[in-house]
Amino acid sequence: MAVYGIAIVKECANKMIETAIKFLGSANKIFENTIKIFETANKKIKTAINSSKMITSLE
Repeated sequence: MAVYGIAIVKECANKMIETAIKFLGSANKIFENTIKIFETANKKIKTAINSSKMITSLE
């Protein structure tokens, strides 16, 4: 009976670990997407600054 109980606890622990790994994988993708958004925003800001400098130099 105790061996059966230990097997159930072990199976539950394994499922919890699998769920945690899936969650971390999802969180990692969210962070990667967030980084891409910030990188894109940074490029657009740099482009806007450069455009502003060009317009200023033409005046």
